[in-house]
Amino acid sequence: MRPAGKTAFRAVIVIALLAVVGSVPARAIQQPSTFSEEAADLAALVEERISSIVGRVLLTPKVTYLETYGIVLTTEVMLESPRNPFSSPRTTDETKVVIDRRMETLSSALVDLLESDFQGLGLAGAGQRTTLAIHILNSNPVDLPDLPEQIVATALTDASGAVRVTLTEY
Repeated sequence: MRPAGKTAFRAVIVIALLAVVGSVPARAIQQPSTFSEEAADLAALVEERISSIVGRVLLTPKVTYLETYGIVLTTEVMLESPRNPFSSPRTTDETKVVIDRRMETLSSALVDLLESDFQGLGLAGAGQRTTLAIHILNSNPVDLPDLPEQIVATALTDASGAVRVTLTEY
């Protein structure tokens, strides 16, 4: 038979744990389930938007939800097909012009996605971030030795619901 003091102490500990678990905000628990329902739609939306801009999407967009951070989506693209003997050759200057135009268009498309489409879905709450990390394969390194390897677009939603987007090239 157990002493009455130990049983009472255990009961107090269990009640305290239940009180702490019960005080976790409901949004933090519900966010991942909401996200999992929308992940495929987000990936398809990004792939649809960027596939018309870039030469080729090499990696199907992958989406994850990081608690206390927000949504992170990654993919890999090729802005221009590599040179080969069966395609019409472009000069280095022509290739640079095409790549520069695609980089500008891709950057503005990422900002548009974050400012309108993703935030319209209501998945990122106040203080949450949505990040799109686009890895870029340099298929013509001789023509473009300084092509960024990655574009990272991040949207931060503040308490009022306003969205601030930052775009960084690495």
